[in-house]
Amino acid sequence: MGESGEIIGTDRDGEQVAFANRRAESLGYGNVRFVQSDFPSLTLDEPVDAIIGRLVLIFAKDPTAAVAGVCRNLRGGGVVAFLESNFTFDAPVLVEPRDSLAGKAVQWIAAGLKHAGVQPRLGLRLFSIMKNAGLEPSPQIESTLNIGQGPEGHLFPYLVDLVRSAREFIIASGAATAEEIDIDSLEQRLVADAPATGVVGTISSGVLGIVARKPFEAA
Repeated sequence: MGESGEIIGTDRDGEQVAFANRRAESLGYGNVRFVQSDFPSLTLDEPVDAIIGRLVLIFAKDPTAAVAGVCRNLRGGGVVAFLESNFTFDAPVLVEPRDSLAGKAVQWIAAGLKHAGVQPRLGLRLFSIMKNAGLEPSPQIESTLNIGQGPEGHLFPYLVDLVRSAREFIIASGAATAEEIDIDSLEQRLVADAPATGVVGTISSGVLGIVARKPFEAA
């Protein structure tokens, strides 16, 4: 980016946008700003060189339309990069031991995300979504699988944060009651439930990243 470039972030939540702008200002980032908008509807005054999204299309009702919409702001030849999770709601829980409380928490999270309308297998669909949006995606696809361990590692705090974020949808899905979740004691219960060897696992089958370019318009 350099000193002459600019980064523009967007979020639908006005409070989050205001917080992000305050934080950027406090850190002295004069060329970073945030605007309130649903990202597919974002309209900027000037075309940009790159559009980057991380775990946003999984929440879009029509991911192809969302990509096409936001790319109206991209210049011809510009770069698009998305990183999206690959949730497979009917797949086995990727936690060992599977019958641990951590395994149950992952089931709660999956049920809540499914109830909330999170797009399944979005990472594996990302290439075709970009194609259908009129972009030129690279056939080189990057994938990572973030495995955590508990209680020594980051797995349990991570699961608690996800359960807290999805709590409303978990309860609405019927996967667990508020009493079963008991969010304030969940991390302590995860630790107490863990065998001496600990628990290892993750919530999805990984995240996939793809880079694409927007074609130049015909003369």
